[in-house]
Amino acid sequence: MRLQSLFFITFCLLSLSFVSSEVLTPKNLKDKPKIPHTLWPIPSQYTYGGDLSLVLIRDPCNFSFQIQTTEQAPPQLTELTKLYKNYMFSKICTKTALTQTPINDANSILIINVTHPTQYLMNQGTDESYSLTIKDGSLVLNAITYIGVVRGLETFSQLISIDKLTITSLKVYIPNTPVTINDKPAFPHRGVMVDTSRHFIPKEKIFEVMDAMVSVKLNIFHWHITDSDSFPMYFPSHPNLSKYGAFSAEETYTEADIAEIVSYAILRGIKIIPELDGPSHTTSWGYAPEYASLLYCTEMDPVDYNVPDGQIDPTEDLTYQLMSDLFKDLKTYFPWDTLHLGSDEVRGKCWNHTKINNFMTQNNITTYEELFNYYVNRTKQQVSSDKTRIYWTNSATNYLKFDANDVLQFWGNTNELAKSLQNYPENKFILSNYDYLYLDCGAGNYLGNKSWCDPYHTWLEIYDLVPSRVVSGNDLGRILGLESAIWSEMNDASTVVNKLFPRSSTLAERGWSPVDHAYTSHYALFVRLHAWRKRLLSQRGVQVQPVSTGYCETHPENCFAF
Repeated sequence: MRLQSLFFITFCLLSLSFVSSEVLTPKNLKDKPKIPHTLWPIPSQYTYGGDLSLVLIRDPCNFSFQIQTTEQAPPQLTELTKLYKNYMFSKICTKTALTQTPINDANSILIINVTHPTQYLMNQGTDESYSLTIKDGSLVLNAITYIGVVRGLETFSQLISIDKLTITSLKVYIPNTPVTINDKPAFPHRGVMVDTSRHFIPKEKIFEVMDAMVSVKLNIFHWHITDSDSFPMYFPSHPNLSKYGAFSAEETYTEADIAEIVSYAILRGIKIIPELDGPSHTTSWGYAPEYASLLYCTEMDPVDYNVPDGQIDPTEDLTYQLMSDLFKDLKTYFPWDTLHLGSDEVRGKCWNHTKINNFMTQNNITTYEELFNYYVNRTKQQVSSDKTRIYWTNSATNYLKFDANDVLQFWGNTNELAKSLQNYPENKFILSNYDYLYLDCGAGNYLGNKSWCDPYHTWLEIYDLVPSRVVSGNDLGRILGLESAIWSEMNDASTVVNKLFPRSSTLAERGWSPVDHAYTSHYALFVRLHAWRKRLLSQRGVQVQPVSTGYCETHPENCFAF
């Protein structure tokens, strides 16, 4: 019996020892993937050299850019190079030891060859491609357009490593050279949508969003300007809309604010798509006295959790004159080629009034769905012919009729996507599937209850949304890209950046990089995404949520699968 007990105890101790060693070394570390440059997103073509080869940047504080082009370079190009020099080296160059007279160092000059630098607007069809060749004595960036230069400079900035050697000395270098990159996006539309009506978002926070966007090559800022709660933008043709519809004079985007936001976006290769949602979500329009008579459903409604939704009268000529004026103002404000017209969540009961019903009878309109189509058709006639129109779509509005060149932004459940694609076989789509890309989900609603679109969608879940895996056959060619959305009922200036990032960063890589590149293991994803966040914090001062816990930041091999 004693021998049996001794044997049992010995067996248990050996077992515990075995288990303990497995806990301490849960993986064979020789299988850990090599990640020489923590790039995000990963380029479409990318090669690098061995561990012992590097390019030493001996004069970072006097780093310069040599622009070569046959066209007159726009002022944005010079401003852009200053911006990226500041990102890369401003922190280290405050140290006296690194502040020195220029030395003759080819590794401290980036040659930029750009064919068409005057193509600085991020429009449909704009070439975002670039190439980088990095070897000792030669740093070269090639691009067709200004936008390609922006994308290439972002990648170049991510290649640079800085090691602290002593208290006063640093080593600035690019590891694993030579590096050769030939890069272009998988999808042309990679964006975020920000709602500035339910809570006002100051321009400074919009700048932070754009700083995060350019760091991951997101190129679309979809601005959901107005909604039921407020009308926060000044329109010169109708100043009373914001005078009465904004929360306050201070919570209004002035002409100067808009110009500043537009310039900020252009410099960073970002396109702003303004949205005027209608005919629903328009209560705030009716706060202007001259348009109060155009609005229905402006009383409290339990269906809308007591926030009046509002629905504009589609039978009045005044409605379309107003829309025409506002679209012209938007064209003056925003130089890009696209306009979003909203067009979702219309309720027939809001139009169930004698005046509207008489109009329907006189015009052989038999249903409120047909009346909604009447509104869509008349509204699009107010949009200038050089603008591409975008509309929201899901299974609830599959009865709407659109022109073949209209773009549809799908916001339904992923399971409904195939039906919408089938219903509109000629249209191109943007994916904003709410079960992946609505980033306010899982945070509760404004009455303290659960949000309608629970649960919360994590950065890793969003990375799992691969267009080629949810769209089949020829329909994949109709997908323009992906766009995350942050509705602002439960978000404001204090939360908008954190709610968008880092989750929109994983969307950004799915929109830019090849699907099955070499760095998609959970370990490689985390290491690269965490490095991106550290750069954003240290170089650009943008505060975004951590990707994981502190232990996993220092021991990622113990937390994430290779």
